[in-house]
Amino acid sequence: MAETHPTDPKRKLIAELVERYQEAALSYLAGRIGDPEAARDLCQSVVAAILESPKELSSLEHLRNYFFVALRNAAADLGRARGRSREVRLPEEDDLAGDPRSEPPEARLIAEEEVVAQRRRLAALEEAIRGLPEAERQLLRQRFWERRTFREIQESTGAPISTLKSREDAILRRLRKTLDAAEEMG
Repeated sequence: MAETHPTDPKRKLIAELVERYQEAALSYLAGRIGDPEAARDLCQSVVAAILESPKELSSLEHLRNYFFVALRNAAADLGRARGRSREVRLPEEDDLAGDPRSEPPEARLIAEEEVVAQRRRLAALEEAIRGLPEAERQLLRQRFWERRTFREIQESTGAPISTLKSREDAILRRLRKTLDAAEEMG
């Protein structure tokens, strides 16, 4: 009688996962990174990493959740490695115009009001950031515009990672409160 390898149940789960969710995973990754070939490579590397992982996987549902979180993280890592930033772009007036026959006037009015509200919120955020002390603006710049990790910031500043995380958390909480207050007033 042949001895079974301890990872056989895990391999069966992964084989079922790939069979059921490979197309969805590839579509998801291609949408996130914009390159179907790189999406296929990334998906394969995530599956290989899960196979090599000592993590116990109890069910297909658990594995599916773990798999898609791993895909999301891998796509984000690839984006950071490529130096891509995910900038938010507000719609331009041309984007809102569309074909007047394709949407009712009230839909355009609602969309335009939403754009105005978003622009107001963005202006309030910019003003709130300008009002921060230089050290706090610098931390936000390094984290969100330069996409630096806490470890990279620690290496350049000497501040402990836990302190950097606490500072960032406090800054973001204050900015949220400022934006919420501006929305209530405006």
